[in-house]
Amino acid sequence: MWTRAMLKENGRYSMQRNYWYCMAALMGFFAIAGGAGNFAGLYYNFTMFPRMAMYGGSSYSGVPSESMMLAMFSGMLGSFIVMFFITFALRVVLVYPIQVGLNKFFIMNRTSVRTDVSYLVFAFKNGYGNILKTMFITRMFLLLWYCLCIVPGIIKSYSYMLVPYILADNPNMDTMEAIDLSKKMMDGHKAEAFVLGLSFIGWIFLSYFTCGILLYFYVIPYMMATYTEFYTAIKENYVPVPEYTM
Repeated sequence: MWTRAMLKENGRYSMQRNYWYCMAALMGFFAIAGGAGNFAGLYYNFTMFPRMAMYGGSSYSGVPSESMMLAMFSGMLGSFIVMFFITFALRVVLVYPIQVGLNKFFIMNRTSVRTDVSYLVFAFKNGYGNILKTMFITRMFLLLWYCLCIVPGIIKSYSYMLVPYILADNPNMDTMEAIDLSKKMMDGHKAEAFVLGLSFIGWIFLSYFTCGILLYFYVIPYMMATYTEFYTAIKENYVPVPEYTM
């Protein structure tokens, strides 16, 4: 029977053994995830600054009319909406698959002396369309739960947390089958996952005194490796039910 201390010890060992490969995979993920947001921000800046110069430039000294203010507000709103959809689209087509690839990397890192960082693009070569669909639907389900109430949303976030790991192992698994399998695997383990996360609070708090350096270069890879141990422990002990329910 596994314990929380065992998961953390194994996670720390697998992370430290291939430390620089873990950091390379994480930096690749952060670069792509951050780049998706920056691209949308650049669009917003390039579309908004000309409008602001047009309606609020130094050459204009009068009081803006209602029509000018309405036009400026409409432009800002339109740019914001477009920026939102660009960010969302980039997250779906880039960040979600890279997230699954990152989970695949840490799964393989458990047993490999030298893990290939190219696992980061695993989803683009294996079941890309199915992974996109499954991750998207999972996020939509989670968003709906959060819209109902914060507490059910938090509980469901733990129910769905294994979906990226399941897709990393089974990229072509049916969407509802993957979601339902995550729910069944997490049944009785949500509190353990919550406490496992709390056990890193001290490290996260300590990271504030290093301006986040400790967080990115030790705590996050340590947590990723530990949660991979958590998934593996449940998977090895879990016996799938023949029929899945919605």
